[in-house]
Amino acid sequence: MSYQIGAGMPDSGDLSKAESVTPVYRRQFRYTVCQAAADFNDLRNVRNMLETIIRPIFQAITGTRKFYYRKLHEMAPSEKGRRVLEIGSGKQVKGKEAYSAVHIFEDVAEFCQTDLNPEYGHEPLDISDMEITSAYDVVLCLNVLEHVHDFQIAVKNLHAALVDGGQLAMAVPFAFPLHDEPHDFYRYTEFALRRMPSDFRKVDVTCNGLTKMPYGILLSPKNSGIWPNGYELGKVTPDMKLIDTARWCACGK
Repeated sequence: MSYQIGAGMPDSGDLSKAESVTPVYRRQFRYTVCQAAADFNDLRNVRNMLETIIRPIFQAITGTRKFYYRKLHEMAPSEKGRRVLEIGSGKQVKGKEAYSAVHIFEDVAEFCQTDLNPEYGHEPLDISDMEITSAYDVVLCLNVLEHVHDFQIAVKNLHAALVDGGQLAMAVPFAFPLHDEPHDFYRYTEFALRRMPSDFRKVDVTCNGLTKMPYGILLSPKNSGIWPNGYELGKVTPDMKLIDTARWCACGK
């Protein structure tokens, strides 16, 4: 309904009609907003579902999880009777630990599971703000550091948590999809990982793939006897695939 300028005010009948139309537009607007929110939630649910499906498929193709677990199985026998601190133990799926390595370290004196999220049922712990000193022989930090914004402080805290002669084992992805957004901050190169744990006595790095296109990296102390061959730049080892998906970094204090 429109009125010409200077034509005067509409009569009372016209006003009542105009007022009766207004709530209709309001209802339509509210419906549009609610529908948009519902569509967004549906898209987010689909995205989460796709991520749940794609992540294990990607891990199976690249072999990152198998790569980490093989290194842990090689490491575990030498840690019998020791105290182990695990960072980012994660959630359970169908009543079983989906991310924790507790099943690998069965013969240790203590295996402390922690996570930033208290809903996972582990001891809450933020490695960028923890105060643990000389309490553990081994610290496991697998696929966590890429989610920690203050990573330099976190690595120093992990160093402080170890006794003299203790070992820190870190694993990080490299050529890997974004996950757990918006808390996925970094992808570390081999060179960053070698410089990062500057407080440690010795550092060793193992890559799962080619050095120029890494999936991920693993770090370990060369004098530990765990992986005596270490990692040599440009040398193709059984851990290497077409693309380097993961890095393992183990450090000796």
